[in-house]
Amino acid sequence: MAAPINLSFIFAIFFLTLGPLKLIPAFFGVTQGLDAKARFGLALKSTVLAFLILVVATVVGSALASNWRVSREALLITGGFLLLIGSLRILSTVLTPPVPRDEHPPANPAAARPISIVISPLAIPGIITPWGLVALLLFVGVAEDQNRLVGLVIVLGLIMLLNIVGMIFAGPVMRTVGLPTMSVLGWVFSILQAALGVTFMLRGLVAVFGLPWISTPL
Repeated sequence: MAAPINLSFIFAIFFLTLGPLKLIPAFFGVTQGLDAKARFGLALKSTVLAFLILVVATVVGSALASNWRVSREALLITGGFLLLIGSLRILSTVLTPPVPRDEHPPANPAAARPISIVISPLAIPGIITPWGLVALLLFVGVAEDQNRLVGLVIVLGLIMLLNIVGMIFAGPVMRTVGLPTMSVLGWVFSILQAALGVTFMLRGLVAVFGLPWISTPL
């Protein structure tokens, strides 16, 4: 863990766990019938709220981890486990039949979507996921100096910008790419997330037992 953090690796993790891929279909679904201005407002508010929640949760979580003497190795293993569980949860939907939905649309679509959707499902779990939060806590714990923390914040900010862009263009993306293609992309990224989760856990176990390890981006 003494090696410098690879920002491209952090970007990949954050894109998988906090990025727009899973957010675009959800945003498209809950903003049907809203005009462009309303959609932009929801995208901006949900992203800002998610960023603030992540910052507060990371500060509190890092302080608690320090007070409770939680080791980096424990964070690695826990983070890897949650990344793996998160990916398996997504992949399990392939085998789960869809639940029938009520097809009667509301008379006023805009009125039927209160500001509460900014919190859920957009900010949580659209942007913030448990495995994304634990990855953020892990990287903050690994970042031993101010420069690395600044790089981490920049990467997180870039992911938030991608979330805004993804929500703004959710309509064109879904109409062009389609839900089946988005689902396949989601499965591919979920498989990669599972592999990264296993890597985290192995790295933590290797550190605990003092075994040799081939250099990785982390």
